Amino acid sequence: MKPEKRVEVWNTFFMIAREQAINLNKAINNEPIKRDFIPKGGILPDIEYFKLTTILMCYFAIESRINHLIMEFKEKKEISDTILKEFLNSNTKIKWQFLPLYTKGEKISYKDNPHKAISEICKRRNGIVHVDYGKLENNLKKISPKKTLGLFKQFVHAMENMNVLLKRISKERKNVLKIGKI
Repeated sequence: MKPEKRVEVWNTFFMIAREQAINLNKAINNEPIKRDFIPKGGILPDIEYFKLTTILMCYFAIESRINHLIMEFKEKKEISDTILKEFLNSNTKIKWQFLPLYTKGEKISYKDNPHKAISEICKRRNGIVHVDYGKLENNLKKISPKKTLGLFKQFVHAMENMNVLLKRISKERKNVLKIGKI
């Protein structure tokens, strides 16, 4: 896939994540959510629905962003086919953590925000996508709506900070960080 198309994919997941976070905020404030269809048997309550979809879309944005960046390194001949293949087959948290090493930076620590949120989103994603109903219910109860919105905000910050770590930009841009504030 061409780099421009990969950016479109990443941007799509990012936009959907933001839309879900906005809808979560609406649900928290008891604002109406427009739906065209609700299946017979119902769906999760709005707050649970939007916590789940916000986390999943953040995860997909993270994964697509990482894979796009590593493919850029390959296109610039900064890494080999072997490294690319190994990297693409690695765990998302590990890929995020080690990505700055390719620009002679340091491995990311998950101890502090904003990157701590990436670790948390990956952890939450694993509890959702395997659809172990007991774990899923527990996961949805454990994370508050406000915490989910906080994860979205820190996810945006981590994405922007990664641009700095990879020397794509010299400092974080306020207008980008503002996107994370719902």
